[in-house]
Amino acid sequence: YSITNLETPLAGPETGYTGYPLFNSPDAIADTLKRAGFDLVVTANNHTMDRGHKGALRTIEVLQKAGLETVGTYKSEAESQTLLVKDINGIEIGIIAYSYGTNGIPVRDDKSYLINLLDAEEILRDISRLKPQVDVVILILHWGIEYMPEPTLEQRNMAYEFLTAGADIIIGSHPHVIQEMEIVRIGDKDKLVIYSMGNFISHQIGE
Repeated sequence: YSITNLETPLAGPETGYTGYPLFNSPDAIADTLKRAGFDLVVTANNHTMDRGHKGALRTIEVLQKAGLETVGTYKSEAESQTLLVKDINGIEIGIIAYSYGTNGIPVRDDKSYLINLLDAEEILRDISRLKPQVDVVILILHWGIEYMPEPTLEQRNMAYEFLTAGADIIIGSHPHVIQEMEIVRIGDKDKLVIYSMGNFISHQIGE
């Protein structure tokens, strides 16, 4: 079961395909990800809102139409309250995802369900809801500082808090470089945090 973070909207050709700072990419990415073997796309990151609410919603629709599951952004309040649980080889795995922000682009009050933002109280509530249903809780966080090779103290503190609360694995993105991973002993269990996975495929130049 393969997971990737897609850091661009698929908002359609109407407003053009663009790179930094406001992204928009062709729908063909969705089919390509599916053919490459990915199963789940994380859509909560700082570029989610680059094409506004309409673009964020269309991104979900295009990915799902291609046969991909999504996590972190939602089309309705009801969907946002439904936690993703997968049975993988007989192991029940819960997956939740959050972003530190949306580059200052506001999320409308009447669509606050659209994206999971990195709010510690909300994450702790979701871990508490998810933990009794699953064997493993995977927490995906878009956090940290771009191009920094080491996690911040805030990242470390949040990681320990969430692992203590019941998360088993934390996978980080956003810095675009690889940061350390760490085994954390919580009670009688070893838990894993990867502060930043770095980039898999990107068009960044000079970093």
